[in-house]
Amino acid sequence: SFKEKVDTEKYGIFSSAIVEKNQNYILVNYISENKFGILDVSKEEFTELGTYKENSSRKLTLKRISANEGIDGNDDIIYSIECSTYYCDEAMQFIYNFSQNKLLANRNATKESLIYSYRLYENGYSVIKTSSSKFDDSNMYFLFNSDGEELIKSKNDIKIIDNILTYYSSSISDTGKINLYSLKAKKVINLDDDEIISVSSEKFEDIKLYQFVLDNKTYLITENGEVTELNGTLKSTDDIGIYMLNDKKITYYNVFTKETSNYELQKNESINGSTGYELVPYRNAIFVNNSYDYIIKVIGANDKVLLEKKDLQIYKISKRKDSSVLIMVIDKDDNKGIYIAR
Repeated sequence: SFKEKVDTEKYGIFSSAIVEKNQNYILVNYISENKFGILDVSKEEFTELGTYKENSSRKLTLKRISANEGIDGNDDIIYSIECSTYYCDEAMQFIYNFSQNKLLANRNATKESLIYSYRLYENGYSVIKTSSSKFDDSNMYFLFNSDGEELIKSKNDIKIIDNILTYYSSSISDTGKINLYSLKAKKVINLDDDEIISVSSEKFEDIKLYQFVLDNKTYLITENGEVTELNGTLKSTDDIGIYMLNDKKITYYNVFTKETSNYELQKNESINGSTGYELVPYRNAIFVNNSYDYIIKVIGANDKVLLEKKDLQIYKISKRKDSSVLIMVIDKDDNKGIYIAR
């Protein structure tokens, strides 16, 4: 029991911030001094964080910063500690790592906005969002490096794409106007003349990709910060790849093999079935109809022609559970048939 280790007549213990039996650094009130701070239990050394108002009831608001599940070794005890003007002369906030006895961030509400949410990355970089206030930094996002230097200030969320998020007090959106910051490039990837380009994200098995479109090009960004630039505007995705269109040029990109299927539509060609519905490329394959000459083509990876037949049109394709595709065709006499593409 900590009451056996600590002089409780001298220090008031905040038991809600004690997580481990052998926790050496704990949050306490220094009763006679009307202060609160961190006590090194083994040395009985007190480090002040703040001072209470005279005759206040000495209360603090504590919120633990969550550990990102599934990451080994990120079991540090990190709390947001806040003292309001009910109990302190100035509203104050601290983000404190009790495991490492380290102050990660602090704010004084007489000078700046308090922290609404906090995220910490494996390399020591952090992102904070500020609360609403009368100050210029109200409702803003900030990126700090491991030395506490401010790198980015933005009204839009910030996400480091090539480092691991270890602790957080709020979730991160993966869509919309987000600053995707690359440590390798030391910049935000999705900027166009200082304007953030809206992004989307998609997961292909264990591969997560961020996607955005600029100047008729599609950019794919991995969680390692690798950027792939592809011609065309993103149209759709399936379980292994992405389909893009640039005027008459169709591109399909396989996320796993990084191969592309390309085809530029010729005169009278389209990727619409005979009923008018779009024949959306699927699993490396591009389906092409020539409605005038009655010729069908199926284009595969590396632009290889997998199937070419005359006197037919594709009127429909149907995807099956085994990832094969039924290509339903019709001839000039309305006779119907089926090809199976695997």
